[in-house]
Amino acid sequence: MHLALKATQNSHLYHIYHTESTLPGEHTICGHCRAAVMCRMMNVITALALSCFFSCWIATSGSEFQTSEVQAGKTVTLQCTKNFTYDVTTFWFRLVNGTTVNSIAVKPVASIVKYNTEFQTGKFEMTKNTSVLFLKIKQVDVSDSALYFCGYFSEGRLNLSVMQLKVGGTYEHQDDMDCISQQAHEVAKLTSVTLGVLSAFLLMVITVLAVQN
Repeated sequence: MHLALKATQNSHLYHIYHTESTLPGEHTICGHCRAAVMCRMMNVITALALSCFFSCWIATSGSEFQTSEVQAGKTVTLQCTKNFTYDVTTFWFRLVNGTTVNSIAVKPVASIVKYNTEFQTGKFEMTKNTSVLFLKIKQVDVSDSALYFCGYFSEGRLNLSVMQLKVGGTYEHQDDMDCISQQAHEVAKLTSVTLGVLSAFLLMVITVLAVQN
């Protein structure tokens, strides 16, 4: 089994992919089983995907992520493009204050969107069409300022895009957002995780969780 990671510098889209099927009979797993596996994997994948993103960011350290600025109390819609028009498993998560990772929502293939407990208030709404993933955030406040990641699984590949949301607030909060950006770049520079090891570990976790189901 061979795995690799590829970064597209201009689009900030990152891929983990393998050249063979991950599991025997993978394509025969029913939609319900896939949904169960995706829900159990969400927190693990969030952490691993974030580590992977920072690792591959080393190769594109000269580029910057998208930034959206909005005033508190407004509604904002974040979006990213997916390269496949057919139905795939999609998800959103965010990095707050450079240290806290929150899984927001996941939509398995042929299933409804599933929100993590703290995001079930109706403030966050995940939708998509054939080519774009959306995350609507209503009545934003300064606590919503973060790095937001959207991604999807397709043909054994994990695809990630990143954007930064800044919500207008106090001067101190602006300092916090500058700190988030600085921390993100510093983590990218300091990451020493080997991509091959990370990919193999991700494959192992997915395999174990799938077998358990």
